[in-house]
Amino acid sequence: MPKVLGEPAPRFNLQFANQPESPIAMFFRYSYQGKKHLLKYSPGEKIATKLWDSKNQFPAKNPATSLLIGRLSKLEALTLSIYRETGGNITPQDFRQELNHRFLGHPRPEEEKPYLPSFLQFVATFVEAQQARKDLAQGTVNVFRTWQHHLEAFSQETGRELTFEGINESFRQAFITWCFDEKNHSQNHVAKGLRIIAQFMAAAQEAGLTDNIFTRKKGWGVKKLPTPTVALSEEQLQAIFELDLKQFQPGYQKARQLFLIGCYTGLRHSDYSRISRGHITEEQGQKLVSIMAQKTKKMVNIPLHPNLEAVLGECNYQAPNLSQQKFNKFIKEVARLAGITEQRAVYTSTGGEVVEQFTPKYELISSHTARRTFATVALINGWPSPLIRAITGHATEAQLNSYIDLEAYLASQKVSQFYRKENERNLKAI
Repeated sequence: MPKVLGEPAPRFNLQFANQPESPIAMFFRYSYQGKKHLLKYSPGEKIATKLWDSKNQFPAKNPATSLLIGRLSKLEALTLSIYRETGGNITPQDFRQELNHRFLGHPRPEEEKPYLPSFLQFVATFVEAQQARKDLAQGTVNVFRTWQHHLEAFSQETGRELTFEGINESFRQAFITWCFDEKNHSQNHVAKGLRIIAQFMAAAQEAGLTDNIFTRKKGWGVKKLPTPTVALSEEQLQAIFELDLKQFQPGYQKARQLFLIGCYTGLRHSDYSRISRGHITEEQGQKLVSIMAQKTKKMVNIPLHPNLEAVLGECNYQAPNLSQQKFNKFIKEVARLAGITEQRAVYTSTGGEVVEQFTPKYELISSHTARRTFATVALINGWPSPLIRAITGHATEAQLNSYIDLEAYLASQKVSQFYRKENERNLKAI
């Protein structure tokens, strides 16, 4: 290999020049990080000292040294190749290891691989990161953690190792079967779980841990069954407002008050359950409930309904303190006492089998019904969608529509049409 003008050159020396035979060493002095470094390399070659050309520091030309000359010439060429390839930006230790590989055929030392978490390790890290976020509701974190535990249980019980690349159709089918057959989960629960797993995979893709996009493909999820969207009519809401519960234990009255506060504000339970006197303001003669929504961190201003003002007066302008579990238990009884007993069709699934049943409406009422009632009644009364969404916090029309009790809304529309036609007929008769 021709040498480049000005570049360092390898030099060869005998290690024991005064011995009959001596090992040969190569020396290569070069600059690395602004300093001179000496690479000393022993190629494992020996020569009789009498066959060494001390002037040229190389084996003398002789039939007995022809193979050795070829070997050392190769070593010299390899040394210069490595130097030129790296521009001298290589430590003597790495230089020596590369010569061992190229000249002696030694395998390169394994490069240290960066730590790559398994799928389950990543999910655990992801959930902990969500827990640390101050802008994320605890309920959302709890959902992530639930499906983290489901995945861990699935892996342990089936002996299936979960890898990023293993999240495929085979996994999907096995996981759905396990959820239905072994855990008796409902179809909607499994549908939600597959959406959460897709979120886990999307986060892993964003982190550069995988390029597997199977969870984005059509057919990944499971179709949800229609869930009963239950809201009260204005008449039913008024019936609860007028209900006298003095003869019942305090939990009934607390549930009634808390539910009405939710129905007349449209807020989430986490927000309407903390309303106090300080949240009541007045602008241009209009009393308002002004509160920052915990989930969206946005200020919401809601007109103070006369019934809401009366309920807040009952509880001294402080939303009653009642656990959500007790709230959901008592409000069903409150609704039953208010005569909300009509039947509603409900579709459920156990282990993937769909069952239709009819349930009294009061059994379907919970803390979440209050928010749905607000949205449904507001729409029936002609409130514009942007105004309703500004209060409920729904970003899109589709999200708001999912909160509307379509059955109640359509019933009100039919009644309105009936009365309108009746009035038209009466006017014609006159």
